[in-house]
Amino acid sequence: MSLGNLLEDTVLVLMERLAAMDYYPTPIIDLGVIVAQSDGVIEDEELALLRELFGELLGTKLRGRLAQHLIDASLEVTKMAGADARIRVLAEVLADCGAVEEGLIVAASIANASHGIGPNERKLLEALAKASEAPAGMLSQV
Repeated sequence: MSLGNLLEDTVLVLMERLAAMDYYPTPIIDLGVIVAQSDGVIEDEELALLRELFGELLGTKLRGRLAQHLIDASLEVTKMAGADARIRVLAEVLADCGAVEEGLIVAASIANASHGIGPNERKLLEALAKASEAPAGMLSQV
């Protein structure tokens, strides 16, 4: 699986905006993991895309253990905070950085990586869009 040029460009913009506000890279990792896990399991296609995403963030190709460690750490934070609270925090970060659209594009790409966007993934994307005060219709455009 590859990020593809459009998604890679979007990730780069997202990275720059988050870094400018000293948030980088944890929110992108958490965003990817919470979306991939929203249906209860991170599927192989989602895992492959997460590895590509994490590799882009860290500037290296990740081996399975390091990627799994990042996923496990993110899942633990989400478990402790609660998914709804974590989504609100991620939405606030994206809004603060002016990166709502880029965050939604990355999130939707991960959600779509396996078998398309399922009901749980759609619900999460809608919650993220609402919490980040995305303009009406933005989610349907990504």
